[in-house]
Amino acid sequence: SVFKNNGNGTFAAPQNFAAGDQPFSITIGDLDGDGDLDLATANRGSYPDYIGTVSVLKNNGNGTFATPQNFATGESPRSITVGDLDGDGDLDLATANSGRSPYYIGTVSVLKNNGDGTFAAPQNFNTDSPSYGIVVGDLDGDGDLDLATHNSGNYGNVSVLKNNGDGTFAAQYFSTGDSLSSINVGDLDGDGDLDIATASSNSVFVLKNNGNGTFATAEEFPGGGTSIAVGDIDGDGDLDLATTNGIYSYPDPNTVSVLKNNGYGSFVSAQNFAVKGNPRSITIGDLNGDGDLDLATANVNSDNVSVLQSTTPTLQLSLSPNRANPTPLSGQSVLGNIYIFASGEDSDFKRVQFYLDDPDRGGAPIRLEHSAPFDFAGGTNMDPTITQANPFDTRTLTNGTHTITATFARTDGTFRTVTSTFTVAN
Repeated sequence: SVFKNNGNGTFAAPQNFAAGDQPFSITIGDLDGDGDLDLATANRGSYPDYIGTVSVLKNNGNGTFATPQNFATGESPRSITVGDLDGDGDLDLATANSGRSPYYIGTVSVLKNNGDGTFAAPQNFNTDSPSYGIVVGDLDGDGDLDLATHNSGNYGNVSVLKNNGDGTFAAQYFSTGDSLSSINVGDLDGDGDLDIATASSNSVFVLKNNGNGTFATAEEFPGGGTSIAVGDIDGDGDLDLATTNGIYSYPDPNTVSVLKNNGYGSFVSAQNFAVKGNPRSITIGDLNGDGDLDLATANVNSDNVSVLQSTTPTLQLSLSPNRANPTPLSGQSVLGNIYIFASGEDSDFKRVQFYLDDPDRGGAPIRLEHSAPFDFAGGTNMDPTITQANPFDTRTLTNGTHTITATFARTDGTFRTVTSTFTVAN
């Protein structure tokens, strides 16, 4: 089903297109290289043989799709992803396969693109146990795309399949200690490499990357569900998590859980938002064009989609210098150093970001302080009533009016922003 956006975060009635036998998962990408986005589904197949296939639905250029072309996979594919796995410039497909009775031998199938949106016979790579979800990313930082799957069983684990550079893969396994239902990747701790987030029925597990595609012991956080998504939901610069909780989830069925990142790859208690109809899958995107990320779930029992639009807290911040004889900043002409001061009225800030001549914060901050509001200079002072300041060097600025914007992110996911003007004169 394709729901076209009306331009404001509402959606037209679905258009339905045929796929293969029992489609379980869908992905999107320009598979035939013509500049528009195509679809591919992983089709489990029917009992008892579970003959797996992938259906490729090429875009006609207007958001309608041609009759599917089917390509073989391993047994019982449950999830599909897309990426240039062999480095030849076009998008390949990979599926996670659970296998079938009596052995349930888990595999990953890689289908390499022939360059025109058709695909070669699958290459199958073993995983540790039946695989149900798959994601793609450069997990070891060597420039090519690797794969990771979540695997079932009483002691669920994650398989990391590192790319040999030619689209073939070797697997390593990392335990979570619980049967898993979903997997995703993102730089959750802000160190520049991709970490893994998984969901089970009761918990969220985060496996932090050691920097080489191996992973530390899984960290467990309350939450869990049937699907997990990654994105900067609260707009503070780090990646948060969102999960779906179906009708059998305890204690909050038929909800979406949002777990906000504290800035270091740990997550505060989940906030739950009600949806209906047994949500099974979740995705994140700016659906209404307002610049922040919204959520959408696919609901099994009600055969519909729920859209949760993000709202922005209405918080105000005034900057009150708390040092002796500070130089006035806003709207004044100054000569020399310019300082931003933070008041000590709040004790739950987790970071402060400074932007120069960028009041809309569209670019990267020029300075980031993780210890705010306690110590802006990187020392050890933890007295919130005595805040230090960071100077901005204005020697490269032209004469005239400029702005400095300070955004204070709070541990509850809200933030406060203030912009002050100043004039540079030699």
